[in-house]
Amino acid sequence: MKFLKLYFPLILICLFVQAACSQNEKSVIDATEKSFQFAEQMPEFPDGQAAMMKFIQNNLKYPEEARKANTQGSVVLQFVVTETGKIADIKVARGIGHGCDEEAVRVVSIMPAWRPGKLNQKNIPVNFTLPIKFRL
Repeated sequence: MKFLKLYFPLILICLFVQAACSQNEKSVIDATEKSFQFAEQMPEFPDGQAAMMKFIQNNLKYPEEARKANTQGSVVLQFVVTETGKIADIKVARGIGHGCDEEAVRVVSIMPAWRPGKLNQKNIPVNFTLPIKFRL
């Protein structure tokens, strides 16, 4: 009886700590299923940044509405490069309007698959921010 009174609180504390640890493991697993901000190896457009700029230049069509309104500036897009290198969840972080935002999204959505980001030699989804300049 004395043994039970002495060790019962200790057993309860151990069970509580174990439950808390298993909850932390679950949140670590959940975090790995989401996209990362940084990776050991960041995602890359095939053949590098110069090829990406050329792709954008060749595919970007200046919207007529923006041309008439003399709209210039940078549209900043945020998207996820998935584990397979596909572009997903494209969002306009900062737009300039007059059709430029939609055109920037269109061009990014037709990009070929990228080289995915890596963490511990494993492909991971990574958030990416890309400014696209519109100049007349």
